[in-house]
Amino acid sequence: MKRAYTQLTEKERPEIARTRLLGWSSRAIGRWLPRAPIYRWLRDEPTLIHRRQARRTRPRRERIHDRMLLDQRPAGANNRTEPLHFEGDTLGSPQHHRVRLATATCRTTRYTVLARVPDRSSASWRAALAPYLRALGCRSLTVDNGMEFASHRSLARALGAPVYFADPGCPWQRGTNERHNGLLRWWLPKGTDVGTVSAARLHQIMQALNNRPRKQLGWRTPAEKMAELLAARAAPHGGRPEATPPTALQHPMP
Repeated sequence: MKRAYTQLTEKERPEIARTRLLGWSSRAIGRWLPRAPIYRWLRDEPTLIHRRQARRTRPRRERIHDRMLLDQRPAGANNRTEPLHFEGDTLGSPQHHRVRLATATCRTTRYTVLARVPDRSSASWRAALAPYLRALGCRSLTVDNGMEFASHRSLARALGAPVYFADPGCPWQRGTNERHNGLLRWWLPKGTDVGTVSAARLHQIMQALNNRPRKQLGWRTPAEKMAELLAARAAPHGGRPEATPPTALQHPMP
């Protein structure tokens, strides 16, 4: 009958240390000398045990305070009966963190506005797109929980319209914008450095996207639908449209 040892002898300790330095695993040493104290002793000797490097985790995303969620958004925006409600996002590539593309898509007309931004700061996104969305008569903007929308109060003031947030991890709640971001990948595949794409080329991409016939629009284009909408807004006043029609809209590129 084997004797149950509670501690290692002075002769066994250096032998275990030697085999450990030779690369033996704790299990292999245990098969050679099957005693429970081996594991306890190795645990207390950091120079004799190889510990896996702690897995790097992304820094915890700072919480965005005082968000308005989708259940607070008007019913006309939810069921797409009221026009000029937009969805926004920032499109980029993991290999190129600095220069990105800010996008906003109208939920009813599918008209998309693009703007290049130098970083993911709230001020850059607001300066790039807010003036153009306000000129189009934006009634609301729905975004994800990216930190570029942390200063949503300032963005709402610049838009003259409320900003709503989708639930975290629910991109389908902004499906219109996500769909059009996917269409943009036709011209700007993943890995493309937006900073190297000229403003003229980005303008061509926006025009091509907005002049693409859509089944949801009865095979009309987003540019045509937006032009009709802007003309209808100006008609009751008997004057010119409040904003430039999309076919002649100056592209918001730096």
